[in-house]
Amino acid sequence: MSAEPPLSLPERIYHRIGWWMVVSFSVLAWTAGAVVMCALIWIFARIYPLSLAQAAKLAGLLGVMWFVCVAASFIQGVISALPLRRFERGEGEAAEAWTAVVRIPMRALKFNFSAGLLIIYPASILSVAQVVPLSAPVVGLIMLGTAGNFLYSLTTSSFLAAVFIRPALRSISTELRGATSAESGIRLFDKTVYVLPALGISMAMFGCGLALDSRVGMSTALTRLVVATVVATVATVPVTMLFANSVNIPIDELLLGTKRVKAGDYSKRVPELSGDELGELARSFNEAMAGLSERQQLAREVRASRARIVAAADESRKRIERNLHDGAQQRLVALALDLKFLEETASGDMRDALHQAGESVKEALAELRELARGLHPQILSTDGLGPALSQLASRTKLPVRVVAPSQRYPEPVETAAYFVVAEALANVSKYAKAASAQVTVEARNGSLNVEVADDGIGGASLGAGTGLSGLADRVAALDGRLTIDSPVGAGTKVRAEIPVR
Repeated sequence: MSAEPPLSLPERIYHRIGWWMVVSFSVLAWTAGAVVMCALIWIFARIYPLSLAQAAKLAGLLGVMWFVCVAASFIQGVISALPLRRFERGEGEAAEAWTAVVRIPMRALKFNFSAGLLIIYPASILSVAQVVPLSAPVVGLIMLGTAGNFLYSLTTSSFLAAVFIRPALRSISTELRGATSAESGIRLFDKTVYVLPALGISMAMFGCGLALDSRVGMSTALTRLVVATVVATVATVPVTMLFANSVNIPIDELLLGTKRVKAGDYSKRVPELSGDELGELARSFNEAMAGLSERQQLAREVRASRARIVAAADESRKRIERNLHDGAQQRLVALALDLKFLEETASGDMRDALHQAGESVKEALAELRELARGLHPQILSTDGLGPALSQLASRTKLPVRVVAPSQRYPEPVETAAYFVVAEALANVSKYAKAASAQVTVEARNGSLNVEVADDGIGGASLGAGTGLSGLADRVAALDGRLTIDSPVGAGTKVRAEIPVR
C-alpha cells in the first residue's frame, strides 16, 4: 500500500476548527464582494461627483446591507451544516453528514441568489437614492454594477466551497460505509457561467469610472481604460486559482487512481470529495475498480487452483515413477536374473524357451523404464533442465540441436519447460515431416523463454489436437503463455514464456 499523502493546508485548518471552516466560506465570499463594492462606490463617486460626506454615507448604507447579508448567509450555513456538527460530536450518521455537506454549496448559492434579488438590488437603489437623485442612467449603472459585484461574489463562493468542504468530506469518508451519496452539488458548467459576465461587467464599470470624467483629456481617459483593463485582469486571478484548484485536485487524484489500476492495485479508492461531475466520475471509477478487483481476485483463485492441480499432477507422476522404479522394475530385473540363471542350467528346447522369456522380460523392462521417464524423468530432478533436454533430444528420431543454460530454476518452471519441449518434439516426429529441429532455452526479462523450431510443413495450432493445449494450461498456471507460429510450408515455432519467481 502506498503512503498517505500529507494533509493540505485546508485539511490542517479543518482539523483545528472543524465545521466552522465549512460555514465560514460564505463570509469570505461576501467579503470579496465587499471589496468590489468599495471599488464600485469609488467609481460611482467619480461618475457623479460626490462629496466625501456623501461617499461615506453611501458606504455606510451599503455596509449595513452587507452586514445583513453576511449574517443571514452565515446563519443559513450554520443550519445547513448541523448534520456535520452532530457527526463531529459522534451523535450523527456519516451518510447524513456527507449528504448535508455536499448540498451546502448549492444551498448557499440559492440562498445568496435569493438575497441578491430580495435585498441587494432594492437596498442598493435605496442607498444611492439617499445621496443623488434617481434617474434612468443612475438606476442602470446601479443595476449594472450590482450585477457585476453579485456575480463575482457568487463565482468566488462557488469555487471557495470546493476548497472548504473537501476536508470535511475527506474526514467523513473515513467513517462512511459503502459508496458515497450521488447528491448533486454545483456543476462545473454552473460555476463557469458566472465568470465571464461577472468580470465583463466589473471591467465595464471600472472603465466607466476611470474614463468618464469631463475634466481630463482623451489621452488620460485612454490611460485610465488601460488601467481598468489591468485591474479587471488582476481580479480574475483569485477566481482562476480557486477554479483551477477545485478542478485539478480531483483530477490529480483520478490520475493517481489510474496509475494504481495500471499497476494492478485496486485496493485504494479514489476520494469522492465533490458533488459535481468530477465527483460522479470518481464514483464511477471506484465502481469500475470494484468490478476489476473482483475479476482480479477470481483470476488469482483460478491461477491458484490451476497451480494446485498441476502440482498435484506432478506429485502423482513422481509417486508413480517411484513406485514403478522401486516395485515393478525391481521385480522385472529380479525375474530377468532368475530366467538367465535357469537358462544357463537348462538344455535343449527348455533353454530356448527360457532365453525367449528372458528377452521378453528385457523388452518389458525397457518399455517400463521409458514409461517412467515419460511420467517424470529422474534426470530432470537430479541434473536439471539442460541435461534432461539433451537426453530427450537423443531419443528423438531426427537431429535436434539443444541450446540451454546450465543453471537450475524452480522445479515447476523446469517441469513445465521440459514437457513443452517433449510434446513439441513428439509432434515434430509425428506430423511435421521435418529434417531437423532446434530447442532454445534462455532466461530473459525475468522469464524462462523456451522455443522449439523445426523446418517441417507447418500448419500446426493449439486447437489441432496436438496435445499442446493442455500444456498451455500448465504454463498459464505459472502466469506464463504458450504460442505457436506455424505458417504453412515454413516450419513451426512453439514458444513458451514462463515467469521465474
